[in-house]
Amino acid sequence: CDCITTSIGSQDITYILYPNPTPKGGNVIINSKSDISYIEIYNILGEKIISERTSIISTEILLKGTYLINIYFDNGKSVRNKLIIE
Repeated sequence: CDCITTSIGSQDITYILYPNPTPKGGNVIINSKSDISYIEIYNILGEKIISERTSIISTEILLKGTYLINIYFDNGKSVRNKLIIE
């Protein structure tokens, strides 16, 4: 379980990103008490690969490697994490 607590200002954002690492073709799930507005996934070159308004992400189009995932919340806060596809 990749459980993360991020403090932004006076507000903590706790979310779970799992499974991480994940196999190609699987799903990555983001659970949070804060409502998720949308997510963006970038490759190592900084190119946006996925932009979705969901908390369940299919890894079907992602190649094996390391990605950055930005999670944007309805309260205007955002967090960044690594996502590894095996």
